Amino acid sequence: MGKEQNQEEKGEERAECSPSGAKADRGYRAGFLRGSMLGALFTLGLCLGGYQLSRASLPFSSFSGKTASGAEAESGKLDMGRVKRKLSKLQEYIERDYLYQEDSEKAEEGIYKGLVNSLRSEDPYAFYYTKEELSEDQSMHRGVYQGIGAAVQQDPETNICTVETVYPGSPAERAGLLRGDVIRRIDGIDIRSMNLRYIVDNLVRGAEGSSMELTIERGEETISLRVERGEVNIPAVKAGTLESLGIGGRDSDIGYLSLSSFYEKGEKDFLAALDSLCEKPVKGLIIDLRGNPGGDVEVAAKLLDYILPDDLGSFTDGKAGFQEGRTLLVYTRDKHDKGKEWYAKDGHSVELPIVILQNQNSASASELFAGALQDYQRALIMGSRSYGKGIVQTIRKFTDGSAIEFTTHFYYTPSGRNIHKTGIEADIVLPEESGAEASDGDSQIESAAAELRRRGS
Repeated sequence: MGKEQNQEEKGEERAECSPSGAKADRGYRAGFLRGSMLGALFTLGLCLGGYQLSRASLPFSSFSGKTASGAEAESGKLDMGRVKRKLSKLQEYIERDYLYQEDSEKAEEGIYKGLVNSLRSEDPYAFYYTKEELSEDQSMHRGVYQGIGAAVQQDPETNICTVETVYPGSPAERAGLLRGDVIRRIDGIDIRSMNLRYIVDNLVRGAEGSSMELTIERGEETISLRVERGEVNIPAVKAGTLESLGIGGRDSDIGYLSLSSFYEKGEKDFLAALDSLCEKPVKGLIIDLRGNPGGDVEVAAKLLDYILPDDLGSFTDGKAGFQEGRTLLVYTRDKHDKGKEWYAKDGHSVELPIVILQNQNSASASELFAGALQDYQRALIMGSRSYGKGIVQTIRKFTDGSAIEFTTHFYYTPSGRNIHKTGIEADIVLPEESGAEASDGDSQIESAAAELRRRGS
């Protein structure tokens, strides 16, 4: 076991700054993403439900089940020798007495998942990926999913699941699902007492070509819709002027950019769309991060770099350990007070009034992005307080294609704010839309446009 571990540690590492949807058991719009795509962002529904090393009633007459010694317990270090001896005894029982055929591959995966799952009482983002799960996760980051093509958020207080986005050309759109619809039943099963992860794993996920019946509330009406599951390609960016998109105040000189997550595809599409809007030119810009669960720290830093000038030294001048005269974008620190700093360096900036829209489902890299622009007073934030995830996970890939992910760092905005469990406060609080109101228009975009018009007058 030790030899294999040493070999595996030569695998790749990648830092992530996202809530990892279902892994956190929290109410993101992402929750219906993976495997079924009723939802869109639980980097979103990442947990497929792992095997656990659960305790069973076994005869210990021939095996000592002693706990770790006091010194071992204090250090928190796992006694691998003791674990290996116990695993050997467990395997002996299985080989001798188990009635059915053991699946050795599942057994091995279960051991790894059980070890990582033991971290989750403190770290809900810890996860062990099989090769197949990691491939599915990477496919999601490219915007390709098996599902119905709708993003759903769940209220953490009431468990109510509300459709936040229906993607153009998706099965959900073809079935008639609308933004603002409240989902009450799936295939006749009342979901109001269920958390989003359970709903995704047990009711939404299914084979391509199969279908589900959704019972929804739309205003005063109760409607049943049958929706077919299939491959869904979700655009990372929606962009244009308000006039061209037919939203908000329909201004021809106000640009709109909606980013679904901070991954490579979103980065390229965002920068291309931003350049296109600046060439029109527009006089103000709305960046919509509502429901964006985060993603890759590197991507968020690159987008900030493109927007901010390189020489804003207000948070670095006279500060030990930082580069004076440079625009600090974000920095991280681990339990040893070591980490990394990101600085602007591309020589490019965007000199436009910017409004960022966020809500309680804007998390992690979204908060990093919004917080940096707020620190430098380069954007006004409107909406509600963000989710509050100020920690970073690192993914380490093993040579067999599997991977492990767990929390390794806190991240900080340029001014030194760590927003973990507190979030980014909106400069201007806007009422949340719900139900039928949401399908009639977007009052928050209209409010953002009005604020840009006011500031430009």
